[in-house]
Amino acid sequence: MQVSRKPAPARRGFGVAGALPKTMIRELSAVVEAAGYDTFWVNDTPDGDGLAALATAAESTKTIRLGVGVIPLDRQSAEHIAARMRELDLPADRLTLGLGSGRGQGGLDRVRSGATSLRAASNALIVIGALGPKMCHVAGEVSDGVLLNWLTPGYAATTAELVVAAAAAADRPRPYIAGYVRSAIGSEAQARFRQEGD
Repeated sequence: MQVSRKPAPARRGFGVAGALPKTMIRELSAVVEAAGYDTFWVNDTPDGDGLAALATAAESTKTIRLGVGVIPLDRQSAEHIAARMRELDLPADRLTLGLGSGRGQGGLDRVRSGATSLRAASNALIVIGALGPKMCHVAGEVSDGVLLNWLTPGYAATTAELVVAAAAAADRPRPYIAGYVRSAIGSEAQARFRQEGD
């Protein structure tokens, strides 16, 4: 049975580091869902498996969308990601899978191929982490949307327009647009926030 890839319009999500302990992921995701957020996001880093964190969040939630943003395709192949999604029994009908190019040459082709492969392998919503105009074009052309990060509000709006235009040119539905708005509370968190921004 095909599940619609189109999520309900998201108004606000809540994101945390995928490297947080499972107990924190479990508790935070339940609280975030109860507070009425639309999506619970985690990142994916070398020291924090975003898909495993979402599997933990899925255990304590029922309806909230679960998003990972982004998994670099230079570190994990699309085939490996699809296998991990099956292994962890992630709820594809609630999953937003963010993909990025990672490092090295060939990023545009790597993301185009990975997104196409994962769209065929899963009913999860596939979004691409895009900053530049070429990757925005790829996002509009082959994915369900885009995840914007580290952008000013004005540049985010311009970037979103590029993705929407690329989707229209490819005769695809209007893409899902998401963006990280980073915040930090307390002096230690603010120091970490500045460190991550450098």
